[in-house]
Amino acid sequence: KRKREVKESVFIPTLQRHWQEIKKTPKPALFFGVLGAVPFALVPTTMCYMNTYYPDMATIQVLYGGCILSFLGGVRWGYTLPDGSPLQPTVGQLLTSIVPPYIAFVSLLMFHNVQAAIYGLGGGFIVSLLVDLFQTKQLELIALGPLWYKWLRVLLTVIVLGSLLGTIKCAKRYPKKTKEDLVAMLKERNIEWKPNTR
Repeated sequence: KRKREVKESVFIPTLQRHWQEIKKTPKPALFFGVLGAVPFALVPTTMCYMNTYYPDMATIQVLYGGCILSFLGGVRWGYTLPDGSPLQPTVGQLLTSIVPPYIAFVSLLMFHNVQAAIYGLGGGFIVSLLVDLFQTKQLELIALGPLWYKWLRVLLTVIVLGSLLGTIKCAKRYPKKTKEDLVAMLKERNIEWKPNTR
């Protein structure tokens, strides 16, 4: 009972403090963060609505994911630049900042196997998040921005991973259709669309 009281006396104030920090999230950061996650979620949502797996859409998701994963590495690199930053430009810190772009690059090389590329990107987002979260023993992200940034990263990473897994599930569940099949379906519905053939 005593141990439980001690845990609660530590956990509850910590939870309350974290909640207060979450509410400090700047609205532009939240808005643009969620806006950046929309293209990820749009792909499996569209496939579920159409009851069809479109490889071209999955490829677009992979290409976009590679850009975002590289951006996360850039954020970490950039945080080492200001004078007095708690995150110094050491070999270890800079190395962890270039890992996400390299994972993104390798994943893009596998775009001919979209599902393998998606798994690669998913692993990259997990690695990037873990590196950011466990920068300090107290999980405070002191070395990589304020506490609200940690929670925003968790929220957006969950959306991204859920979207990537959703695309994988659509690939296994729904029939596969190509761009030509999509054009034919649009013609049946009297919707004219001329894809770029270049």
